[in-house]
Amino acid sequence: MAKILIINLPAYGHVNPTLALARELSNRNHQVSYLITEEFREEIEATGATVISYSERIKNLPSVESLATHVPIIYEMALDIGASYDCIIYEMVFYLGKQLGEVLNKPTVHLISTFAFNKKIMDNVLKGHAVKPEISHQRNALFQHYQKSLTDVPGLNLVYTSREFQVYGEDFDPKTYKFVGPSISKRIIKTDIPFDSLKETVIYISLGTISSISNDFFKTCVKAFSGMDASVIIAVGKKVDINSLCSIPSNFLVYQSVPQLEVLKYTDVFITHGGMNSVHESIYYGVPVVAIPQRADQPFVAKRLADLSLGKVIQNDELSVENLKSSVNEVLTNPVYKLNMDKMRELMINAGGYKSSVDEIEKYIAAHLEKAAI
Repeated sequence: MAKILIINLPAYGHVNPTLALARELSNRNHQVSYLITEEFREEIEATGATVISYSERIKNLPSVESLATHVPIIYEMALDIGASYDCIIYEMVFYLGKQLGEVLNKPTVHLISTFAFNKKIMDNVLKGHAVKPEISHQRNALFQHYQKSLTDVPGLNLVYTSREFQVYGEDFDPKTYKFVGPSISKRIIKTDIPFDSLKETVIYISLGTISSISNDFFKTCVKAFSGMDASVIIAVGKKVDINSLCSIPSNFLVYQSVPQLEVLKYTDVFITHGGMNSVHESIYYGVPVVAIPQRADQPFVAKRLADLSLGKVIQNDELSVENLKSSVNEVLTNPVYKLNMDKMRELMINAGGYKSSVDEIEKYIAAHLEKAAI
């Protein structure tokens, strides 16, 4: 049994992929502590891990620029407690993870919830997307931190995708980069969605946990799919008052949030922001997508979807009723998208997921202990 510390920042897109990993580690009788904020306590404790909260230390920090100041504060807290652990596992947004392991002389594991990065990707895929001079100095500094941390990595890097979906996947050393596929575990969540009475074709629309669907976007969806012989399930976001939206067509089912994994079981096409978690979940259930990327890594993920013919991509400035409707019809009627999704689904599942991740972590800890004993 090992004593393991997981370090993460308070963002659903980075926390959610670690839940199954934490649960599997706990199920194998490892003692798991999770350094995170209070808002995630319930989800983390449900995995069997113990929450160590740093909410008090960051409560007065601004939210928009916070990552640049969160990480050093969390680092100091981890430094205070880390010596008693056998292994440090850090999510990619905690850019001081490798440094922490070196200072503490502990094996460190790097969790990558989006694409793995190397110099080629930095030079080519991110070309034209670097932080611009007019954006704050603080954010520029943060970008430089991440640029270094994503390429200066420890001995074990667990990437939550398949090597085939990874951009330039063949370039990553299989000894240090393990492409384990999405970390998805079945969850039973109660919902009032009438799955038994859905139409034969189901369109699911969500722009992610953080984003709320605007009234304008909702109207575009209504104009595109109202009267269509399909059920349209749409998650508008927890901050949206459904009553404030325009008239809801009879074939629309509108919720603030939905159990996405359950909904995807019934879905034929997923209109998404292109976040890596949502894309992985869509692949897991073999559901082709129409991606409308909004921010962060979403344009890169969307481009990969298009390159592999797993769906269609609509840029925000190109979004229209006609474009949305034609893209969805293309994905629904052209069998190549579903065929390619099913092939990618098999590759993702065969990558091993959270069980394979824990296997790799256990081997890594054992090798480190053996080396230390010599």
